[in-house]
Amino acid sequence: MYLLLKELQLELGSQGHRFVSDALDHLIQELSDHINCQLENLHEQYYLEFELHVTDLSGALSLCALMDSMSPLPIVDSARTALQKNEKKWYESLAISLDEKATLSVVAMILDKIRTHQQKANRLFQQSWNETYTNIVMHELDDFLVRSLKPWVGWQVEAVLASPLDDSEEKTLDSIEAFSVIKTFLEDTFPLLNVDPEVLNVQRYHEWFGSRVIDRWFDVASRASEIVRGFVAADDLLPLNANVKYSSSFVKTADAINANVVKLWLLIEWPEHACSFSFIDCVHRWVSVYSAAIESKTESERRSGDGNNAAVPARLCVAVNDLMGILMYVQQIRSKIVDSYLGSRQGLTRFGDVEVRLHSVLGIINASKDRLLDIIVWRLLPGVEPRLDRVLSAQTTLAQEADVDGLLRSITACVTSLRANLEAEAFEAVLVLLWAKLTTLLKQSISRLRTRCGIDARAYSASFLGLSVVIQQLPKCFTFKGLRRPFSGRLGG
Repeated sequence: MYLLLKELQLELGSQGHRFVSDALDHLIQELSDHINCQLENLHEQYYLEFELHVTDLSGALSLCALMDSMSPLPIVDSARTALQKNEKKWYESLAISLDEKATLSVVAMILDKIRTHQQKANRLFQQSWNETYTNIVMHELDDFLVRSLKPWVGWQVEAVLASPLDDSEEKTLDSIEAFSVIKTFLEDTFPLLNVDPEVLNVQRYHEWFGSRVIDRWFDVASRASEIVRGFVAADDLLPLNANVKYSSSFVKTADAINANVVKLWLLIEWPEHACSFSFIDCVHRWVSVYSAAIESKTESERRSGDGNNAAVPARLCVAVNDLMGILMYVQQIRSKIVDSYLGSRQGLTRFGDVEVRLHSVLGIINASKDRLLDIIVWRLLPGVEPRLDRVLSAQTTLAQEADVDGLLRSITACVTSLRANLEAEAFEAVLVLLWAKLTTLLKQSISRLRTRCGIDARAYSASFLGLSVVIQQLPKCFTFKGLRRPFSGRLGG
């Protein structure tokens, strides 16, 4: 038939016979009607799983394109109309299964059937008509999803909200999975359209679920945070390896937050401002549990230790590293939230409310971290104070020089050990705190000496000399290449 049409086209072009022209138009109309009849029953006439049917459909489409170029008749447009009628009829048959009792597996199967059919048909239509099948039937698909799938989603949401908060986890998880199935289907399907997807009603599928059910989603994610206690309980607070100074509980907790909370946030891409609050409150719950568990894990470190020896508590250092890691992790989450607001219609105008809650989350972690840093310094100072007293009370210059050297060596050893055990930011933080504590001790010593000098200044000249040497040499203990906060050594006051 294709060759016959080409021959008639050539004959018409060379002779221009009226008879040939009329015969050609009549033949094209008859062929068009026949093909349209088949296309109106596409799903019964052509099974795209079979190669022979694919070949037949491809030939019919190519024939339509040829006839459209040979005749003033709207051949392809009429074929498009036939396809749209077929698709509407097919969707009506699929909608029968989408009643209130339909399970998620049934919905997923229906959407997968639609996706598979369109993917196979798209290749054929793109080759023959330079247009995807999805683009031809997009409004029929849109109507089907809004009229049949939206009510089903509404029933699922009602079931979640009607259940008591403590007894709705299974239904809540099913609603999350339903959202994921629908979103994945739309992402697989709509990129094939050459129109703005915003013209389709289904693009508002977020609204089918509503913010109340989203709160339930994050509530379930918050409850999962109790697994963090198990992570910390099983943690020996040892670095994972020579290059990673965090312990296992940090890695497991960050992975769990990613899997349970951040993954959910990225999945829903929720346009509602209130959703950000639910997300942040959920993160708040997770990091609060972790911070409290880490502090509790290191409780014994507050009581142990030799008061006469400035030992660096390695487990505390690892705990601080873990909290610093969680702190930086939450800051990364903040960046994701900022990006979502930059991409929304609201921009950053409403981000201020979100930022307040984020600061609350960061404050929880910082408070735990600062308390552990205080403990580290508290564990170091008992080894420093006796040595400083010996410097001030030395009876000879030689003894004083030895005591000064011992004091500085002890502080240097502590700081070096801290550097080996702490991540860079945690190390800088503890140096600031340790420097502040040491300078406070030195100021107190100066104050005591000044009081004593009122009795006999000459008796304490050696003490002033030793103290002066300590003040001059102490900054060297805190000097490290690449340190972003250099210490000047000035005591102030």
